[in-house]
Amino acid sequence: MTPPGLEHVIRLAMEKNPEERWQSAADIRGELKWIAQAGSQASASVPVSARSKRREQLAWTVAAMLAIAAVLLAIGYIRRAPAPLRVLHATILAPEKLSYEPFSFALSPDGSKLAFVTSNAEQGAQLWVRSLNSPSAQPLAGTEDASFPFWSPDSRNIGFFAAGKLKTVEASGGAVLSLADAPLGRGGSWGPDGTILFAPAASSAIFRIPASGGSAKEATKLNESTPTLQRWPSFLPDGRHFIFWALTINNGGLYLGSLDSPQVTQIVQSPVRAQYVDGRLLYIRDGNLMAQEFDLKKPGLVGEPVSIAEQVALDDRGAAAFSLSADGKLAFIGGGGSAAILGIYDRAGKQVTAIDSGTFVTGYFSPDGKKVAASRNNPGKGMEIMLYDLVRSTKTQFTFAQSRDDDPVWSPDGNTIIFDSARGGKTDLYTRPANGGQAEQRFYHDETDKYPTSWSGDGKYVAYEDLSGRDIHIWAIPMVGGEHKPFAVLQEKYATRQPTISPDGKWLAYFSNEYGKWQVYITSFPKPGGKFMVGDGVAPAWRRDSKELFYVNSSNRIVSVDVTARGDSLELGQPKVLKQLPLDSGNVFHVSGDGQRFLMAIPPQHEVSTVSLVVNWQTELNR
Repeated sequence: MTPPGLEHVIRLAMEKNPEERWQSAADIRGELKWIAQAGSQASASVPVSARSKRREQLAWTVAAMLAIAAVLLAIGYIRRAPAPLRVLHATILAPEKLSYEPFSFALSPDGSKLAFVTSNAEQGAQLWVRSLNSPSAQPLAGTEDASFPFWSPDSRNIGFFAAGKLKTVEASGGAVLSLADAPLGRGGSWGPDGTILFAPAASSAIFRIPASGGSAKEATKLNESTPTLQRWPSFLPDGRHFIFWALTINNGGLYLGSLDSPQVTQIVQSPVRAQYVDGRLLYIRDGNLMAQEFDLKKPGLVGEPVSIAEQVALDDRGAAAFSLSADGKLAFIGGGGSAAILGIYDRAGKQVTAIDSGTFVTGYFSPDGKKVAASRNNPGKGMEIMLYDLVRSTKTQFTFAQSRDDDPVWSPDGNTIIFDSARGGKTDLYTRPANGGQAEQRFYHDETDKYPTSWSGDGKYVAYEDLSGRDIHIWAIPMVGGEHKPFAVLQEKYATRQPTISPDGKWLAYFSNEYGKWQVYITSFPKPGGKFMVGDGVAPAWRRDSKELFYVNSSNRIVSVDVTARGDSLELGQPKVLKQLPLDSGNVFHVSGDGQRFLMAIPPQHEVSTVSLVVNWQTELNR
């Protein structure tokens, strides 16, 4: 039987509350000395013989020595036991006079660095790297126009998209390696065996390519049984399976894919991408970042989700502003989703008319400038086309397929609209009278995805982007006569995009990445001849008389160039900057026939100067 005095000593030594424990070995030694001197009095007051008393004192001495050893061991164990992890919150400032691109940042897997993209009104986007134990960041040379960075598993290299290419660079800087065409890159992930998954375009399958270089191959398929707009792949720990975001007919969702099979399985509905870490899937619900246990063996979600961060920024591309590392760090940018204002602006940059609010993808003036056709994302119903009467200030829904209906282009007489739709699996061309008097009809179908961008002034041709796999080229289709057989206009080894036929039908403006960055060109039409470089930029649009061309340059400025035709040649004037666009100005850009009004959909603007950092975020799950 352990004497009560010793029980008291041991109980205090093992006390969980540090304030109530013995504070030092000297305290314990003093207490045990008192117990030994007190002898049996420390337990009970009964008469004993002298011999018994000596035996008892000896026993007390041995017990005290053993107790001291035990208690010292206990104290050593308690002091060595790890302290409970604490959640730490911090902010990471953007470099001076620069702003973060809110959906283009990533924590390294080991949690030691942050890769991010910045820009401002004077310069375009560029990739930076910051060590989290350093107060400053370093820009990486050769990464202009960068977007959506992602890390190699060893945290030494970064993949990113720029100028229509998938590229990689060492985190410490150095040569930039171009791996594959990616005309409109939408996310990548770097596997442990060196395989990179990436989405090369807005509505492509997920592709795979060795990080060391080689041929890109499809990792998923696009057909009637699979979701469209597959984006934002993210490897799971086994390096064979991955999750990705895709758009179905009615909703966005998270899917499970495998390098070993083209079959995909839906995990959960979600408006944006997700990331797996530490046994959990982190995804967005109602604007909040949720963590939920994910069973890799089944695989599937288990239990109930827990909110980790509120109102994380997200957009209609399926992007979300958060990133996680394997060591328990979370980086995110707040703000939630924000509706853009579809509006008309004058040449001085002043908004003349606010038409509607929402998430808009493309928009076009009617030839007489009195109406606008625009595609708008309607959560739960897909992408739909709306018509706006600018004179009567009315709006009308034009398509109802609950699919992806986009790119509404007017005929030169304003009586017909051609658009693309994914309602049949492939993205095909459809037409419908602009007055809505008849139902839409499928105009042309083949096995590629087609996106119309221009209808010639004489009504004979529609020019469109043709997407086959990860290659995007310029084609045209005759609109008159009995046979509507498309033909290739520009089918090069590089990407050619957004063909825009001049109103007189003689020239074609477009942009390409032939020389490693987006540049606007003009060539003859319908048979291309010599080409004339206009400037660095995208989104060309003609004035009605074919004598002025507008585009958005690499610094997000609207630029105007005078165009004078001299036989088979062109004389181009000096570029004139008309307006500085906000950093996040969306995809909608069109010009009225008189060249005086610009159609744009611009979200509410705020400079993003901080990234929120949470250390040991998993601790929140136990509260």
